[in-house]
Amino acid sequence: MKYIVILLTLLLISCHQNSTNKNVVTASTITDTAKCDNCGKSLLKYISTNYAVKTNNDIIHHFCSINCLIKDFGNAKIDTNSIYVIDVKSKEFIPAKNAYYVIRSGSNGITAYAYKELEYAKRFNKDFNGWGVISFNKTLKTIRDN
Repeated sequence: MKYIVILLTLLLISCHQNSTNKNVVTASTITDTAKCDNCGKSLLKYISTNYAVKTNNDIIHHFCSINCLIKDFGNAKIDTNSIYVIDVKSKEFIPAKNAYYVIRSGSNGITAYAYKELEYAKRFNKDFNGWGVISFNKTLKTIRDN
């Protein structure tokens, strides 16, 4: 009887975890064959600048950068609660609206790097000649305007 109770408990916990984690955006979805929905570049190669958008019908679109995100969804009204970005430090997706951004110029133009923690964003900005630490909305505007 004791084993049946343990087995049922484990089964209930497993079912609960599967239902609460359904359609969650995670970095584990980024494999070596995953491509940007806009340009087709390898998401793994550009993991530090990845974005994901979860649409109303629970489809998750992945992008190699904020530039591709804007090209694909720039004219659409997107709920900012449905946009996720990779935290450069942990390489895990976080809500884009909660991140701290550093924009900088590189060989592929300008791009934005997101951080969960302000301390790391400030350090990156200083060490790599960023344009300052800014919010998600200001990042979108800056990228669109350049």
